[in-house]
Amino acid sequence: MVNFMKSRPKQTRLFSILCKEMGSAHEGLLLHTDVMWLSRGEVLSRVHELRQKIIVFFTPQEKPEFCELLADEIWSAKLCYLADIFEHLNKVNTSLQGKNENMLTSSDKIKDLLEKIKFWKYKVSYGNADMFQKTAETKYTDIITLIKEHLEILELNIEKYFPNISADQHDWVRNPFIHDPSSKPQLSIFEEEELISIRNNHTLKLE
Repeated sequence: MVNFMKSRPKQTRLFSILCKEMGSAHEGLLLHTDVMWLSRGEVLSRVHELRQKIIVFFTPQEKPEFCELLADEIWSAKLCYLADIFEHLNKVNTSLQGKNENMLTSSDKIKDLLEKIKFWKYKVSYGNADMFQKTAETKYTDIITLIKEHLEILELNIEKYFPNISADQHDWVRNPFIHDPSSKPQLSIFEEEELISIRNNHTLKLE
């Protein structure tokens, strides 16, 4: 339905006018593109926010298939869940970018996400979806099993694409003042000497 509207400039303009007249905070839908991969969650959230306006817009255009989906409580609950889960994933994806990001900080964030997914699965198994704000506002009980299954698949795929990294053995990178004789990083003699100099620089340690 987003593609149907966004591919027709006249439809887009008319929908924008409708949103203005109905006092909406947004004046149009967003279009997802593979290049702007973070847009997927934003598209879903915007459809969720404007679903009542979309129903009003499509009703006189004889698009019952769109109206029926948007009016269906189970379909709307699924839409809300997708919007929620992509919002969580987008936050993680964004945090993994930047010049100060490295393997160790990224590993921490992936572990954090995996632990949260396990926690979400546990809560969902007891019928609690409060961690998904939009979903919690709907009659989501009919899709509890679907949410749990999706979280299980998501967990497996994250573990597949982001293999576990034992970050403990790299604590000396985060804190070079730790001296652990059992830790033997693969460093050259020059690098070992540099590390010794850093470790014995008390001014640097205080900073």
